[in-house]
Amino acid sequence: MPISGEKLQDRARDTAPAMPTDGLAVNFVVEADRAELGEIVQRARDGRLRTHVGDVASFDDAIGALNATTRRGGKTVIRVRP
Repeated sequence: MPISGEKLQDRARDTAPAMPTDGLAVNFVVEADRAELGEIVQRARDGRLRTHVGDVASFDDAIGALNATTRRGGKTVIRVRP
């Protein structure tokens, strides 16, 4: 089953209120299945989904990469396997 924005919104609506009563945070969990994860991978391969990676670091350099003193565009990816 392909993943869709509507499906994600439905899951978020079912698991958390639209606006928290104290106004501090909204938290929800999306449980993806194998077919949905496969769809995400296929979209990335097809160029229909782009990632925003700013830095890739080895596991040994993870602390320094995540505590960088300079601002980077994109997310930091920690490579666990060499």
